Amino acid sequence: MCGIAGIATADGSTPDPRLLKAMTDCIAHRGPDGDGFLTLPGIGLGHRRLAIIDLAGGAQPMPDADEDCWVILNGEIYNFRELRPDLEASGHRFRTRSDTEVLVNLIKDRGAAAMPLLRGMFALAAWDRRSRQLLLARDRPGKKPIYWFQDARGLYFASEIKALLVLPNCPRDVDPDAIDLYLAYEAIPGTRTRPVWNSSSPTCRSIRPLSQLSWTRTRPPSTSTRSTIATTSCCGSARTAACR
Repeated sequence: MCGIAGIATADGSTPDPRLLKAMTDCIAHRGPDGDGFLTLPGIGLGHRRLAIIDLAGGAQPMPDADEDCWVILNGEIYNFRELRPDLEASGHRFRTRSDTEVLVNLIKDRGAAAMPLLRGMFALAAWDRRSRQLLLARDRPGKKPIYWFQDARGLYFASEIKALLVLPNCPRDVDPDAIDLYLAYEAIPGTRTRPVWNSSSPTCRSIRPLSQLSWTRTRPPSTSTRSTIATTSCCGSARTAACR
């Protein structure tokens, strides 16, 4: 188990590294073997690592050789050894034996189209500095979580809600419908999260299993989950789509 967190800014400013550190400190139990950070114009990524594969070379955030794409991963890509030979044949250079390096090169080549090729349990975030696009994705059974919210200043995400609550702009309104669902089913289904967010505010949501979310700065704002569409007033856009 690892922990991921990040901030994508709508105006292209560099996120405050102190906020990223505060977010990852909240989920330090998920990754006791170390932490890592990336701050660039438009993006900040944080990672807490539980070292399993390539103990010496698997530190994150991890870039491709040209530093065009950066990835943070919670979980494991089971079929990374099968995917690596094709990437090597296409000219990619590898410095580690980690599944994350295979992942970052695959996403660099294919973007969101890489997701159906993955077998494993994972939640990931990938930043492409060429397109200024953030990709968030979850595994098929939904074993690894990602929570996120969006406001006029950008998009924020983390492995656990507590990491979002350290942000002063994180919404904290009560969602009575979520309370009703929890009392009825002892669980909160779908993209709803804990019963502390109201749908009338900049809502915090969970990404569904088998789904991905892409956020691109300067695009018109829109959010959709399968056939439903909602709009926000920020400068970025969020779009979720089934990852089959």
